[in-house]
Amino acid sequence: MNLKIPGLTPEEAQWMTLRAAGALLADGEIKDLELKALGQHYDLMSGADPLSALAKETLMRVKPPDQGRLATSPDKALKIFRFVLKILVSDLTLCDKKVAYALHTARLLDLGEKEARPALTEAIELLRLDFFLYLIERLQPDQRLWLAATLIKVIYADGRVTPSERAYLNHLGHLLGDDFAKIEHLRQHHQDYVIEDIDPASFSQALRLKIYRYLVEVALQGQELEPQALTLCEAAGQHLGLTGSERKEILAKTLALLPLL
Repeated sequence: MNLKIPGLTPEEAQWMTLRAAGALLADGEIKDLELKALGQHYDLMSGADPLSALAKETLMRVKPPDQGRLATSPDKALKIFRFVLKILVSDLTLCDKKVAYALHTARLLDLGEKEARPALTEAIELLRLDFFLYLIERLQPDQRLWLAATLIKVIYADGRVTPSERAYLNHLGHLLGDDFAKIEHLRQHHQDYVIEDIDPASFSQALRLKIYRYLVEVALQGQELEPQALTLCEAAGQHLGLTGSERKEILAKTLALLPLL
């Protein structure tokens, strides 16, 4: 077991274990990535120690256990909150039910908005970076080039680049293998690339959904409504063959996170 918060009392450790294991039940579906993340800290196979046994028992429930407030120090409360958040986003998603679980966890730890918001923002930023790295590992070179060109189009859609959008320009290095000549050419001539320049059949359905989610997150990263960027995302989603309901669902989930940033 690899708990990274030293000095917890038995009561605090048990509370955190229940909360972390319950995080896997927050959206009603336990995923392999979540089990792997929790399994880095608890022995979920044998449940050899009391905390691992507690985590294993919690996972057998259909919903997170009811918990009362935890009386602890502000420092420990924040560390526990960050630990639970790490488990909560380990499957690279953060839906409305998980957001509610995170906010309720903060309340149970007596963390105010001033203390909880930076941790939430950091968790979302790391989630999006991990999601991007997970995504590009599954793309072929021509798909990466297409995504890089579409990414630049979305970023420059309204003719300006906000500081939060500028961070996404760093993704070009990952997409294009740090080929700086290609990156610069793409930045100067992104108008020459069109969204229809790739066969949507070359992507699996799962990849289409992930790509659209990524582009929408870029378009909304600045927390400002940018109609031109969203129009480009909509065109990309349509070209990829996503239905209106699929696009609407992804947009709604992304919008739900903006108040936390």
